[in-house]
Amino acid sequence: MLSGRQGEALDLVDAAIDRCTASGELFTMPELLRVKADVLRTLPGRDVGEVETLLQDALVWSRRQAAKGWELRAAIDLARLWMDQRQPARALALLRPLRDGFQEGLDTADLRAADQLLLMLADLPGTADGGGALSAWPWS
Repeated sequence: MLSGRQGEALDLVDAAIDRCTASGELFTMPELLRVKADVLRTLPGRDVGEVETLLQDALVWSRRQAAKGWELRAAIDLARLWMDQRQPARALALLRPLRDGFQEGLDTADLRAADQLLLMLADLPGTADGGGALSAWPWS
């Protein structure tokens, strides 16, 4: 994705965060934090704790602003991080209620990504669903 330009990407997203903070125009803060976390995830020797904190902050900002789309994006990224850390039950507990809250726009890329991730998570050991229980969902 970034082809070795992570440093430049971090500088740009940090500058955007600084501009938003300075101007008080904070509407895009959830997405900026999510993007920064995404860039940090690509770095070798990355601090997974920092990535998780950024995604948690993105969730807080999106919830404060009632920005459901950005909340879903941050939740998808955080659920993927937790899946990579072998915490599928935690990821399911975060993502499933958010996904269930969407009744329109069911064919958007973000909702399709959430559906796919939920199906993957349900099949992993350590989930309360016993593997595969989500395959009966009406949107699959």
